[in-house]
Amino acid sequence: MNIVESTKNLMIGTGAQAVLWLLFGLSAASLGLIFERAVAFRLRRGSVPELRLALLEGLRSGGLGEARARLDRSRHPAARVALRGLDSGDGEAPLPKQAEEAMGAELVAQRDALDSGLGALATLGSNAPFVGLFGTVVGIVGAFDVLGRGPAAGQAGGASAGLVMASVGEALVATAVGIGVAIPAVVAYNYFSRQSKAALAGAEILARELLSYLEGAARGR
Repeated sequence: MNIVESTKNLMIGTGAQAVLWLLFGLSAASLGLIFERAVAFRLRRGSVPELRLALLEGLRSGGLGEARARLDRSRHPAARVALRGLDSGDGEAPLPKQAEEAMGAELVAQRDALDSGLGALATLGSNAPFVGLFGTVVGIVGAFDVLGRGPAAGQAGGASAGLVMASVGEALVATAVGIGVAIPAVVAYNYFSRQSKAALAGAEILARELLSYLEGAARGR
């Protein structure tokens, strides 16, 4: 038996059902990731304009201590980055360079936390249709195999045609399920990516505002 025949028999023996079970598993993993990311972003929700206003008013009214108190209640990445800069002086007013380095490190940490799992969602979204297409190919191979050996096995034409149509239908289901797995993953990935970029952009805004204040204070303004 040559390798083509062996591969065909393996595909027919496995069938499209194995691919469907794989797709259902990928769907469960995708939904789990989407739920986990939704919870993570919800815990970090907040308004960047409000946080910026809180930082500026705190700095104007009470200095670094007041700004820290106003931001400490928020878990938004922008607030966490600004707080890291405020706390970088070890109890004293931080130098601008010191605060910049600390906030840069915190920005990387926040980016990692926000983007965690997004790569897996992107992989699921881009590859699930191909997994479904593989199931379709397996089903079609099975359908042609039934069509090719039906009369030889003494099957009536109608029965053989029915088996062929059932195999083709199973194959098309695999494609549909693959697309169904991919769509939520792609939509969620795009949404969370936009949320991550917006949060990190807000973090840079607050970091620049704090650095501007510290540089002015360092020059004795």
